[in-house]
Amino acid sequence: GLAAVAASCALAVASPAPAPAPVPAGGGTRGEVAPVAGTRDGAPALGARSLTRTDAGQWTDTSRMDFTAWPPRGGRVEDARLLGRALRAWRAPEAAEVTLVRSRATPVKAPASPPRLLYAGDVTGSAVVLLHDGGRVARYTEPLDGSAPPSLEVARTDGADVTTAAALVVSRTESGVRFLLAPWVSEAGTRDLLRPGGAGQKLRVAGDGVTEAVAGPPVAGTACERWPVVRLRSSSRIAEDHAFLVTDLGELTTAHLSYTPPPGGRAPARSPREATGKAALAAWARIGCRLAGLERGGVRSVNTWDFAEQDLPEKAGRAVWGCTRIGTWRGPGRVLVHLRLPGGRA
Repeated sequence: GLAAVAASCALAVASPAPAPAPVPAGGGTRGEVAPVAGTRDGAPALGARSLTRTDAGQWTDTSRMDFTAWPPRGGRVEDARLLGRALRAWRAPEAAEVTLVRSRATPVKAPASPPRLLYAGDVTGSAVVLLHDGGRVARYTEPLDGSAPPSLEVARTDGADVTTAAALVVSRTESGVRFLLAPWVSEAGTRDLLRPGGAGQKLRVAGDGVTEAVAGPPVAGTACERWPVVRLRSSSRIAEDHAFLVTDLGELTTAHLSYTPPPGGRAPARSPREATGKAALAAWARIGCRLAGLERGGVRSVNTWDFAEQDLPEKAGRAVWGCTRIGTWRGPGRVLVHLRLPGGRA
C-alpha cells in the first residue's frame, strides 16, 4: 500500500550521497556568534598579495564548475588595505573585533592556505569582501560610515557544483537581498514560487556580477503569501538549455530547488530534474511555504518527489503523495512525506 511506498520513499530519498569531503574540525551553530578559541594558533601569516586569483576566463575551460572557477570581481579588488582587514578578520576574529557568524556545522578555524578572492567592492553602503578557501566561503562586511563594527560570515561550500556555486549573498538589508552570480550565469530572473502560472521578472545584473535587490522570503512565523526565487540560466558554453531555481534561506549560500516526477511517465522514476517545468512549478507552489522552516539550517538543496497519486472517494479529485529531501552542506539531511489534496497546500 501507500505506507510501504512512503517507507521506500524515505529510504531511497534519505539515503545520502557520499558525504562531502571534510573540512577542518570546529563544530557549528545556527547563525550564532561563534567562539573562536585557537583560530590564531598555527595560522599562516596572510597578506593581500598572498590571495589566489582565478583567471577571468577559466570557467570556460575547466571541468570543475565551483567557486574555484570564480574570478575576482568588484571595484576594490586592488584595495590592499581592505583585503588585509578581511584576511585578518578571518584569521583572528577576536583580534580584529568583528562579529562572527557561521552557518550550521561550519568550522571557524583560519584558512590553512591563502584563500581565493571572489569579490571586493562597495554594496549598499558597505565594503564587502568574499573569500573562498576550498571548503568554505567567507564574507567580510564593514559599513562605510562606521556605524557598526565589521562582521564576518562563514559558510561551508565543500562539494559545490554548477548550481550550488551559482550565487552568493553579497548583501542583505531592509531593501532586499543582492546576489553575486557565478561567471557562467548568462541570464537571471525572479518569480514567485507560490504562483506557478505567474510571469517571471528579469533581474538586472551589474557588470561585476551583483544583482539588483531581490525581496527576501517571509520571516518564519509570519504569513506566507509569496516566496521569491531566483531563476538562473547557465551559459551555453558549459551546458545547453540549462535553467534552474535557487532560493535564499537566510545564509551566505543559496539552496538549489529540484523536482522528481511521479513514476510511470516519460521521465525515469527517481530522476531529479530542474524545478522549472509546469509540473515542477505546480508541485512547488503547494509546498513552497515549508521552506520557511529550513532557514539558517545549512541547506544546500531541496528536492521534492511526487511518488504516488490516488483518486479520492466520491470523485473529489486526485491526491498526490510527495517526498521532499533536504540536503545539507554537512552531509546528513532530512526527509518529509506529505499529502497534497486538491485545492490546498500540503
